[in-house]
Amino acid sequence: MLSSMTLRRQTHLGSTDTKSLTIVDFVPPTNESSSGKDKRTFILQLPDELLEPTLELAASEPDSRSRGLYGTICNYGALLVLSRVCQRLKPVAQQLLYRNICVMKQAGVAADMVPPSIRVIKLHRTLREREDFRQHCRSLYVRIPDFSTLPKGVNAYSIAQDLARWLINTRKLSVHGGFNDEDELEGDRHNKNTWNLIGLVSANFKNLEHLDLSREGRGLYVPAIFERFACPRLKTLQLHGISESKHQAVQLEPEKRRTAPFTSFRIFDYEERPEATFLLIQWPAALTHFTFGSFYSNAHVMDYPMFENWLLIHRHTLTHIDIGYLRGPSRLFNATLFPSLEFLRLSRWQMRSPVQFSTEDANVLGPRLKTFSWNFNIHDQHSEDWSAFGEPEANWVRDLAKCAAERKAVLAMVEIQFDPNSFWGTKEEMGYPWDRMDKVRDQTLKPNGMYLVYSEPPIDRDAWLKYVRTGKVDAGLFCEGADEASINHAAEDQHSNGPDEQENAGMDEPELQSAYHGEDIRGYFVRKPKTS
Repeated sequence: MLSSMTLRRQTHLGSTDTKSLTIVDFVPPTNESSSGKDKRTFILQLPDELLEPTLELAASEPDSRSRGLYGTICNYGALLVLSRVCQRLKPVAQQLLYRNICVMKQAGVAADMVPPSIRVIKLHRTLREREDFRQHCRSLYVRIPDFSTLPKGVNAYSIAQDLARWLINTRKLSVHGGFNDEDELEGDRHNKNTWNLIGLVSANFKNLEHLDLSREGRGLYVPAIFERFACPRLKTLQLHGISESKHQAVQLEPEKRRTAPFTSFRIFDYEERPEATFLLIQWPAALTHFTFGSFYSNAHVMDYPMFENWLLIHRHTLTHIDIGYLRGPSRLFNATLFPSLEFLRLSRWQMRSPVQFSTEDANVLGPRLKTFSWNFNIHDQHSEDWSAFGEPEANWVRDLAKCAAERKAVLAMVEIQFDPNSFWGTKEEMGYPWDRMDKVRDQTLKPNGMYLVYSEPPIDRDAWLKYVRTGKVDAGLFCEGADEASINHAAEDQHSNGPDEQENAGMDEPELQSAYHGEDIRGYFVRKPKTS
C-alpha cells in the first residue's frame, strides 16, 4: 500500500510548444508564490470569457424554461449581489444585467415603455449616464398599451426612440401592443408612431435577428408589415394577432416576392384571409421553419392541402413545419412533397373522430421525416379532455409506426403533445392515458427502433389511482374537497415568480437580506422571506 504521504500526480489539458493539445503535469504553487504579492483567489484571475459563463451559471434560474434565445435568463437579484460583492466580478455581472432588458412592474406584467413608466424612466437615466452599458443588450422587450390614461403623443415615444438609437447590438426585439390608434376613427386603425419606432429600430439595429410583433387590441395589419419591414439580417419573424384588413387590400408587389431575409416564420392568433396568407408565405426568399398556430377567431376556410400548395415554393428548404387546428377536418398534410422536411407537427383536431389510420395518413411520412408530433392542445380558454387520448388514438400511433417500419421510412420519433390540465372528475374506467402511450411505445415503437415521447402528466399514475378510488390526492398543495379553480390558482401562485420577472434591468434594487456563509454558493443569492 502506498504511503499516505506519497504525492499523487495531478494533470490537466495544456499545450505544447507547437500549440498541440496534450496532458501536462499540474505544478502546485510554491511557498514563494503562495506568500508573494498576488494572493487573489484563482477565480478572480480568470479572463472575462471564462468568468461570464461561470457567473451566468451561478445566477441562472433553475427552471429549464429560463434559457432564452440569446443566453440564459438570470436572476436579477443574484446578479445585483454579484456586482456588489467584488470589484472583479462587477463588470461581468453588469454585462449580464443588461443583456435581456424587459422592465417589469409586477410578476408576469411588463412595465409600459410608451408612455414610459417610472421604472423605464430610471432605466433610461442609467443608460444615458452609462453609455458603456448600452453595448451589452441582446434582447429588448417593448410594451406599448393600446389604451392608456396618459397622453400618448409623439413625445411619449421619446424614451423608446432613445433606446432604439442606443441599444444597437440588440439581436432580438419584441414589441407588444401600440398598433391600434385610438384617435383614428375610420379605416384600418394603426398607430403610425409605433411603426415609426419599428422603422427607427430597423435602421439602427443592423444585426437584428429576431423580431416579435404582437397586438394588444387590434391594429396589426399585413399591409403595414409589408410596407414598414426593413431588417436585412433578420432570421426569425414572429407575428401574434394579425387583424383582418377590412379597408385596405392586401398586396405584395411582384418585385418584393421572395426577397425577405428571414428563414423562420411563426404566425399565431391569425384573422386574415387565405389570400393574405398566400402572400405572407410568398414574401421570404427561402423558409426553413414555418409555424402557423391554431385558429381562435378566424372565420375563413384554410386547410392542410391549401398550406401544401402555398409552401411548395419552399419545398427544397423547409425542414420544420408546425400547423395547428384550422377550420374543420381535412386530410392530413402530405409531407412526401417536401424532400428536406425533418419535423412535422399537426393537430389531432384537424382529423375526423374517431381517428382511424388510412392510406392518405401514411403521407405524413416524408422521405426525410425524422419526427412526427401529434398535437392535442386546444388554445385559449379550453384544455384537452382526459379522455381525448383513448384507444383509437393509441391505435393510430401504432399503425403509423407499423407503416413506417414496413416502408423503411427514416421516422425515428413520435411526439405526443397531450396536456389535460385537470384530472378532477375522472373515473378509473377511463384509464390512465399515459399507460396507453407506454404500451404503444414498448410493443410497437421500441421493437422497430423508434422513440415515443410525450408531455409530462399532471399527476403520476399511483396518485391518480388513489384519487379516483378515494377522492384524495397526496400533495401539500391539494386537499380533499378543494375546487378545481382554487387548486389551479394555487398552482399558478407556485410559478408566479417566473423567468420573465428576472429579465429586468434598471429596476429598483430588491431588498437583499443577510447572506449565508460556509454553505453552497447558490444559497448566498437566495432572498430570505420577510418576517413580520
